[in-house]
Amino acid sequence: MTNYSKIADGFRFVTSSHTAVRALSIVSQIIKIIEQNQIPKQFLRPALVEWSSLEEQKSTECENHRSKIAENGKATSSFQHYLDFSVFLGLITYHDDLFMLSRLGLLLNKLLNEHKEIESQLTKK
Repeated sequence: MTNYSKIADGFRFVTSSHTAVRALSIVSQIIKIIEQNQIPKQFLRPALVEWSSLEEQKSTECENHRSKIAENGKATSSFQHYLDFSVFLGLITYHDDLFMLSRLGLLLNKLLNEHKEIESQLTKK
């Protein structure tokens, strides 16, 4: 019989997570928006809200999701939780009011872009 309490304890290192942080696709989108730029928070927020609103229009799954970045075109409180979580994971850094990708974030961004290219090539065949 599996001891689930030991398994759960293995994930307690993620101390900065919040119950609002449930969609890793949002963390991926933060990385895609920043790319190799240095972006102030006031520019990152509207870009992420716009993306989230478009995703919500495309999918009923996004529409009913509890940890949305945008609700009716406006940012929710989970926006800051996703930024904090991304910083905690070491994917982005924050310096002088600017967000930028860390080395790990740059690597993940490269992998995300390659995955997208492979996916588009497969759909063309």
